[in-house]
Amino acid sequence: MVSSHWLDEPLQAELDDAAVTALRQWCSQTETTIRLVRWLIGGRSAARVAAVLADDPHEGARQLIMKLDRAPGGAEDPQPGEYARHRRALTESRDFARQHLTRPVHQPIPVGDGRWFVFQRVAGGSLRDPITLHTLLDVVLHPPRPIRGRQPARAQGPQSAFSQSAFSQPAFPRPAADATVFADVSAAVVGSVLGEWAGRTRLPSMGVPAILGRQLGDRLAPGSRLDRLAAANPGRLITVEEEDRPLANPFALVLDPSRTAGLRLPTFVGRAHGDLHVENILIPTDLRDASAAFQLIDLSRYTADAVLTRDPTHLVLHVLARTLVELSPAQRTATIDVLLDPGLDGALLPQWLWLFIDRVRRAGQQWARAADLVEQWRDQLPLSLLACSLTCLGRASTREEDRGWFLRLAANAAAAFLDQHDLDPHDLDPHSSLDPQGSLDPQGSLDQHGSPDPHDLDCRASPLGVASVAGGVPVRGSSVHPAADGSAADLLLSHARADAAWADWIGWHLEAAGWRILPHPDPDDTDADETDPDHANRDDAGPDNHGNPDGAGATLGPRTVIALTDAVAQVPWTLVVLSPAFLSEVQGSAEWREAFPAATAARGGRLVTVRVERCDPPGWLGLVGSMDLVASMDLVGLGADEARATLVDRMAALRDGDESTGRRAS
Repeated sequence: MVSSHWLDEPLQAELDDAAVTALRQWCSQTETTIRLVRWLIGGRSAARVAAVLADDPHEGARQLIMKLDRAPGGAEDPQPGEYARHRRALTESRDFARQHLTRPVHQPIPVGDGRWFVFQRVAGGSLRDPITLHTLLDVVLHPPRPIRGRQPARAQGPQSAFSQSAFSQPAFPRPAADATVFADVSAAVVGSVLGEWAGRTRLPSMGVPAILGRQLGDRLAPGSRLDRLAAANPGRLITVEEEDRPLANPFALVLDPSRTAGLRLPTFVGRAHGDLHVENILIPTDLRDASAAFQLIDLSRYTADAVLTRDPTHLVLHVLARTLVELSPAQRTATIDVLLDPGLDGALLPQWLWLFIDRVRRAGQQWARAADLVEQWRDQLPLSLLACSLTCLGRASTREEDRGWFLRLAANAAAAFLDQHDLDPHDLDPHSSLDPQGSLDPQGSLDQHGSPDPHDLDCRASPLGVASVAGGVPVRGSSVHPAADGSAADLLLSHARADAAWADWIGWHLEAAGWRILPHPDPDDTDADETDPDHANRDDAGPDNHGNPDGAGATLGPRTVIALTDAVAQVPWTLVVLSPAFLSEVQGSAEWREAFPAATAARGGRLVTVRVERCDPPGWLGLVGSMDLVASMDLVGLGADEARATLVDRMAALRDGDESTGRRAS
C-alpha cells in the first residue's frame, strides 16, 4: 500500500489497490482529502459503504456517504448505475425528493473494472439521529429485558458526568416501539411512496410475461441463479416441499408466453424505488413524525415506469426473508395463505407479522381505492408475490434453508393467479415448453428494467404479446383490426423482417405507454395453404415463420391476413422502423404506393419514422406523400434508457398535439 496524504490509512487498508489508486488520483486532481469516519454495514449487498470526511479547500469540509459498487451491465454494454438513477429520481419528482431523498455529490469516480465510487449527502444530516426501519423491527422481535440481580461494583476511580451507580450499567439505547408502531410506520412509508411519488395513475395493458419481467429485471439473465433454477424446473407444473400436489410452475408464467396467451391486464405503473426494504428506509430515532420525516436510500433500481404493486410486496417479503427463522412450520404455511388471501384473519401468525402484513396491504389498497381501482390492485398482487418470491429465491443473501419456502410461495402465487383467471395449470400444450436452457427465449431477453434488448430478442413472439413480427408476418392468435387486448388499434407498426427485434422493443414500450398496436400485415403471406382447411393438420407441415412447428399456435386463435392498404386505412397512426433493410424492402413496392392514398381517404393517416440504423431516406418519402409526416425520430447511438424516453415522450407529445415536439402538419 502506497502512503498518501490524500487518503488516511484506515480507509486505504480496507480497499483494494485498484480502488485506492482511482480514489487517490481523483483526490489529487480535486485537492480533496478523504478520511474514514466508519464503515457502514447496510443490507447484504456486495457494495462497500462508508461515512467519510471530505475536505475540499475551496468548498470546505463535510461528512459524506461513500459507496463503492459495481455498475450494472458489462464493459461492452454498461448500464446506468445508482448515480444516474438517483439524479433521475431527484428531477422527476422534486417535491418528494426534497422531503425524502438525499442528494448525490460529485461525479462518479471509475475504478476501471466496472466499479465506481459514488458520494451522497448523509440522509437526515446525521449518522446518529436516523435509524433504519430494520432497527425498529429488531426492537419488536427482540425487546430489551429488564436487568435483574446486582451488578459487580466498578473499580474506584475518577468520576465523570457519565458515571453510573456502582450497581448498574447503561442500557443500549433503543427506540420505544411495539408491533403497532412498526406496522404503522411501514404502512405510512408505502402510502407516501404511492400517493406522493408514483405520479398520476397509469394503467397500460400488459401481458403476464411482461408484467413479471419488468419486476424481475435482470435477475433471470443467462447464468444467474434463477436462470439455473428455471432450467432445472421445466414444464408447467412443479413439485415443492410441504405441498401435497404439484402446483403451477412460476417460471412458466415468466418464460412461456403461451401459458397466458391472450391475457392482458391493466397494470399500475409509475415511479418507484425498485428495492424498498427495511434497510433502505431511514426514520428519526425518536419516531416523532416518522411517517413524514423518513428518508429513502439506495436508488440503484429506481425507475419511472415500475410495476407499482412490487415495492409494497417486496417490503413484506424482505422482512420475511429476515424473520422466517422465527416462524414454526405451521406459521410458515399460514403466512403463505395470508399473503394470498386477504380475507384470512392471521390467527396463527405472530401479532407483529399479522399487523405488518395487514397494514401494508391496506395502505396499497387505500391508495388504489381513491381511484376506484382497488379490485385491479388486488388482482395484480399475486403476480408481484410471484416476482418478489423469485427475487428472494435467487438472492445470494437468502438463507439456503429458506429458499424452498420462497419457491413454494411463488408456486402458490402462480396457482392463485391462474385460478383467478380460470386458466387450468394441467392444460399442457405439447407444442410449448420452456427453453431447456432456462433462458428468456422465446419471449426475448430483458434488460435491467425488464425491457427487451433489441440485440438479443428472438422474433418468434413479442414480449407484451404485441402483434408485430419480422417482415410483418401476422401472428397466430392476433386479430388484425383489433389490438392485442381486443380494443380498436390506433397505431400500425411497420418494419422489415431484419428489424423484428427493434419492432418488438418499440412495441413493448409503446403498449406499456397505452398505445394499441396493429401488426404490419405481409401481403406475400397469403398463399393457398392458408385457405386450405387441412393445412394445419398435414403431416408434412414444416416450421412456420416463427420457428415453431406449423400449427403449434393453433390453440391461440385463427390466423388472419389483411392487405397493407386496408391496415393503414384502419388506424390513425403509422410508425415505420426505418433502416437500410426497410428501405430495401420498400423500394419499388406497389403495396406502399397504394396504401397511403387509401389512408388519407379513410381518416387522414399520420406517419412517424423511427430511425434505428444509419440510412438516408429521401427517395422513399415520395411514395407516401399523401400522409402527414408528423415526426422523424432518431434512436441511432442512444442507450436503452435514453431511447425509451425519446420514443415514449415524443409519441405522447404527438398524440397530445404538443407543438414543441411535433404537431400534426396542417
